[in-house]
Amino acid sequence: LLLVVGCAKKAAETGARNTEAVGGAPGAGAGSSAAVMATSPQDTHQSEAAKAPPPPPAGGGPSQGAKGGEGGGSAIDQARGAGVLGPTDQQAFLVKGAVTIKSASSKDLDAAVKEQLEALQACYDKSLEMNEKLAGDLTLAIKDAKASVSKTTVKDSDLEQCIVHVLEKVKLPKGKSTLVLSFKRQ
Repeated sequence: LLLVVGCAKKAAETGARNTEAVGGAPGAGAGSSAAVMATSPQDTHQSEAAKAPPPPPAGGGPSQGAKGGEGGGSAIDQARGAGVLGPTDQQAFLVKGAVTIKSASSKDLDAAVKEQLEALQACYDKSLEMNEKLAGDLTLAIKDAKASVSKTTVKDSDLEQCIVHVLEKVKLPKGKSTLVLSFKRQ
């Protein structure tokens, strides 16, 4: 956060200096234009883009005259105004998804898995951090109260292992049954 505020402060100070050099400071006498004239020949090797003041910050950022934390809004607003994305904005990049039971071959299996949907969702959320496009169906074969992957369109071994690990802790019905979980991005 300090880095973000420091960058925003530096950008505001640079903008204030550029404004003073181009238009003169308010209340400065005729000497200010002489100072501009004196520095202009030295700056001829710089491009026009380097001389131009930075554009004003987009929506809700600090005013151009503000320095650091002087009435320029929160640190997040200053970071956004300076074009720097603050660490508190990580939520904007989280991809959300949902896990649902597409089908279960028995009511007992459906009920047992519904109790663990939160843990299954945690598996999916963790996998979405690494692959934001992850989606599809996962078919699990249940035999003698143990789950194993029989078919998948998800094609993510970490997610598959996590799901199987969660289902190991669940009291699954004995015998043969099938469970299909659906993973969809929102």
